[in-house]
Amino acid sequence: MNITNHKLTISAFSLNLIMAFAAFGQTPAAADVRPLASGKTVEREMKAAEEHFYVVKLKPNQSLRLQLEEGQEANYVFRLINADSGETIIDADLTQTFGREEITYIAQAKENLKILVKAPEKPEGSARYKLTATIAKRATEADKERIKAEELSREVWKHWANAEKLRGNVEQSYKNATVLAEEALEIRRNQVDKYWESWTLHFLGSIYRKLNDDQKALNYYGQSLTISREIKNQNIESSALYN
Repeated sequence: MNITNHKLTISAFSLNLIMAFAAFGQTPAAADVRPLASGKTVEREMKAAEEHFYVVKLKPNQSLRLQLEEGQEANYVFRLINADSGETIIDADLTQTFGREEITYIAQAKENLKILVKAPEKPEGSARYKLTATIAKRATEADKERIKAEELSREVWKHWANAEKLRGNVEQSYKNATVLAEEALEIRRNQVDKYWESWTLHFLGSIYRKLNDDQKALNYYGQSLTISREIKNQNIESSALYN
């Protein structure tokens, strides 16, 4: 065996491994990667900008539901990644301020997945979160409807962001957001998902306020407030009262 070539091969492999971790802003020694079991809740603290990774394996047609409870109203990075290719599958940011994120995914084949939770750059005090994974042996229609609602909510945020940044027709962007939010609201109500129903109602109130339709805005804020009190969610309740 050519020892020199052998050493070069090992060095090249090590370099590739370091570069792969560097893509996530980590070194191999610093990367925090743990398995994530179905039905278990992980509760941890993080330093500013710290990254935690979790790994999950899915079989064809299995569904994965991830729920992230964010501490102190911090806006975490919450991302589902293909562990083999490193490509982002879903970059979740449904609420941005209310302390909860959700990802639902259905595997089309055997898939190795990685979940990234990254703390804000400058959290106030220690950043804490809870992460729960639920894996079902077979995806259901409810899973597909939840995925649709999540996709609609992300599109709502895009239209909202365009309007807030004065991109294109601002009024039309807000109107487009209301149409998508109403569709997402119907799904959440059909699934009896009180948290996301309350959040969507609140967001609709915010959009109609931007459209200067105070009557509709107050109506949606009022409905959101009633549900947030019912489920004892202080984040949405306080925001609804503020508005």
